[in-house]
Amino acid sequence: MSKIEKSHTFDQDEALARMQALTTYWKKHDIATEWKDMTCTLKGKFKGMSFEGELVVEANTVRAAVKANLIARKMGSAYVQGKIADYLDPKYTLEALQAR
Repeated sequence: MSKIEKSHTFDQDEALARMQALTTYWKKHDIATEWKDMTCTLKGKFKGMSFEGELVVEANTVRAAVKANLIARKMGSAYVQGKIADYLDPKYTLEALQAR
């Protein structure tokens, strides 16, 4: 299992809204997501390789754990890490992220 941690400077509600925008984007690409409070479970395929994971929004950090086979682990976790960083980038407004 790959673990990802990304700090942020948003209040927790803004960070949550940004991660919800990300998971809405993922749903468009057949990645199943389900939120319960500040935690989202993920399950899907990236470049044909299956993965599952969990995303947790905390006060100053977003944590993710991605479980995949050995080959997919690196690619899947790099993809998730990149998307989390992108959606937590303050240069993008929440509205712009939601429009993706």
